[in-house]
Amino acid sequence: MPRKGGKRKPPLKKPTLGPALDSYFNDDEPKPRGRKRKPTEPVVDLKGEAIRYETDEECKERYYSVIEQTLHVMGDEPRPHPESVDLAFGVASSSISYLLQDVTPRAENALQQILQRMKARPDLIGRLLRYTEVVGNLRSLKANNSQAFNANNEFDDDSEAFQGSTSTNYLQELASAIDALKWENFDAQQLMMMEDPVSAQRLEKLAARVKDMEMDEYEALTSARQATFWTLGFDLNIKKSTIERKSFLNWIGWEEAPQIIVFVLNFVAKETVKQLADFASRVIEMQRDKGEPVIPFDPSIYRMAFFRSARARNGDFMFGALPNVD
Repeated sequence: MPRKGGKRKPPLKKPTLGPALDSYFNDDEPKPRGRKRKPTEPVVDLKGEAIRYETDEECKERYYSVIEQTLHVMGDEPRPHPESVDLAFGVASSSISYLLQDVTPRAENALQQILQRMKARPDLIGRLLRYTEVVGNLRSLKANNSQAFNANNEFDDDSEAFQGSTSTNYLQELASAIDALKWENFDAQQLMMMEDPVSAQRLEKLAARVKDMEMDEYEALTSARQATFWTLGFDLNIKKSTIERKSFLNWIGWEEAPQIIVFVLNFVAKETVKQLADFASRVIEMQRDKGEPVIPFDPSIYRMAFFRSARARNGDFMFGALPNVD
């Protein structure tokens, strides 16, 4: 309902997300490859409960919610502007599409192919390795009923999403894949020990925000940090039914693949959204330093951040090398 005394705003026109994503949610266009389901067929699980499959629109709404929460964690309002979420959705999707380009899902070297496409971002690969280690540690602590999560953690706590996974093995698998590529400038151990000023700055900003928060605000932020693109499979009691969610890979039109790949893509998708928010914060600071009027985290800020970052990274927002990187 419109606010008292005000007028209802016209619905926002969502910008295009690019051919790959637009075609997925357009019934007139062919859907990308992936497992095909027949949602009209009645399905029953072992307990006799009715199961239905998640629709495309429900899946899209779920991933939009993850982006909203991630932007909020990075400093935006609890409900960011829809145009900002649209932009972040499109940029994250483009990052994933870039990594999967010309990669065969179940090829023995699929993980190495994806990591090779990330080579221009050693800082990001190092952060991925540390994130993998942290996820494993958090799961171990939670298994021992320890209060593992608080605002001082370097990474968001989405470790609950990786039930059944062995993050220690993931770390070993990632390290082995990196070392097998035999990069000249660094190996897995060097990447893991690399300084990460970006994560440090994020942590400082987060600590400053939570210092004066009320408990309900802090709990909401903590919950937002646990948002993940990872899919657990079945969700019980959603709208009084059992829903099988689309898998992350199936949703983006890719065939099923080893979980380590989904693990990496989940990290990259969230990092893409965070990088967009990082640059948006810098644009806000620059405008304030110049004495220019600024509306914090307005969609125009995100658009400016995106184009400036892409230009700085030789045209590629997420995986382009900075001028001083070989």
